[in-house]
This record gives sequence, structure tokens and C-alpha cells, in this order.
Amino acid sequence: MAQQKDYFKLSYKDKTRESLTLGVYNCGAQKCTGAYSWGEGVRDHYLIHYVVSGKGYYKARDTLYSLGQGDLFIVYPGHTVKYWADEVDPWEYDWVGFAGSEARFLIGRTDFSPQQPVLHYEDRRIPQSLAAIIEARGSRLCDQTRMIGRLYEFLALLLELSRTADRPEDGFDYVGGAVRYIAYNYSAGIDVSQIAREIGVSRSHLYRVFMQNLGVTPNEYLTRYRIEKACELLGGHRLPIGSVASSVGYEDPLYFSRVFKRLMGLSPRDYQKGHAGQANKT
Repeated sequence: MAQQKDYFKLSYKDKTRESLTLGVYNCGAQKCTGAYSWGEGVRDHYLIHYVVSGKGYYKARDTLYSLGQGDLFIVYPGHTVKYWADEVDPWEYDWVGFAGSEARFLIGRTDFSPQQPVLHYEDRRIPQSLAAIIEARGSRLCDQTRMIGRLYEFLALLLELSRTADRPEDGFDYVGGAVRYIAYNYSAGIDVSQIAREIGVSRSHLYRVFMQNLGVTPNEYLTRYRIEKACELLGGHRLPIGSVASSVGYEDPLYFSRVFKRLMGLSPRDYQKGHAGQANKT
């Protein structure tokens, strides 16, 4: 029987949750005891585990899954689940938790689904990519940015391996086009009507496909994207608030400040003061 010192848990949690389009909430690695279990319970974000070794069990939507080395399983936000280690051969796993408006879109293009929350790929890049996220953990702005970049790489790998990622779907295609247009033009004062015209759909249709695929309206997505970019500028530069506002597409600094406070819970100036040392730390 393994000694107690053989069991470990390495965990990182980001309590600020400032990334609104995609952000790492937590990540880590754990070698469990045979008595370890989680749930039944509900998460408020997506959570993907990769089984490094050993065995365990996952219960979701009244279905019980027996898992072993190389298996991946996902916890969807708001879904009641339970998972626990095998008593004889308890598992060791790595995990990453994440959320944001892009999370639902990207996960929806992988082979994961609420009906199929367990996957298995014979590809060594999966544990390597997940381990890279964990290795990048940290509270500095540079650490958080690096984790998000590696999370994108991990999700890109799941998309590459997916059987459904490139399947043509009207809603996904329009959402993808709108998301790309926002990323390239958010600073230019664009609005939803302009986005809809550029990708060739009506405002009402764009609204429907955004709600179906991302769970937010196009305007909410655009606003969150702009505020996330504003957070990056406020955290890494000593720019006047008016300059930050115009840089992310707001002509009126006062209106920008109201929107920022509504989403972030504090004013742009207070946010900037609280992150004054981040630029030097990075």
C-alpha cells in the first residue's frame, strides 16, 4: 500500500476571474487516495480532467462511467455530477477549469457533449498540453496571459482531434465570423448592426445564433470583449482613462466608466490603481 506521502494535490485558483471571453479559473494535478470523492455537486465553470494513471468513476446525467489511464472527462457548468477514485487503484489526474463566452462555443465544436462527457484519444500531446497550462500557473499578469494562451492551444488540440469541429453548421459559421470581426474591429466603434451587415445576416438572426451557441447576445459579447481589452490596457499601461476608452471603441469616457463598473464591480481608475504594479512584475 502506498504511503501517505505518495498522495499529493497541486492546485492553482484565480479568484479575480477577469477574463470575460476565455479565462483559466483553476488548474492542477492530484494523486488521490482511495477514499477521495467530489460531489454530488455543481460547478459554475467548465472543468476537464485527464486521467494520468489509476482508475475512477464519474456520474453525470444518471449515467455511471468507469475511467482509466488516458480518459478525459468534462464537467459542464450547472450540471450535477459526482466523481470518485477507485479504492484499490485510485486515480491520478490533471485538470483545468475555465469559462467565458468563447468557452461554450469552443467546447461545442469538440467531441464533448452533455450526452458524451467522456473521451479517449491516443495522442501524447493531450497530457503534454494540459501539463503546460499547469506549469504556467501564477498570479502575475504575464502568468495569467500565458495560461490563457496555453488553454487556447489545449482546446485547439481537442478541436483538431474532433470529428465534428469542421462540420458546416449555419449558426456556428455566423458566430465564428462575428467573433473574428469583433476581434479585428472592436476598437473602431462598431455596433451589432454593422457586424450583422458584414457577415451577411439580419440582426435578429445574429441574436438567435449567438444565444444558441454562446448563451449571450451579440451586444453582450462585444461589450465583454471590449472591457476585457480595457482590463489589459489598465493593468499593463499607465494610460489616461479617456485613452483606454477610445482604444477599445468608446467615444465617451464617462459611458465607458459606467459600463466598466457594471461588469467589473469597480471603476476603471480603481482597477488601474489596484493593478499598478503588474506592468513592472511582468
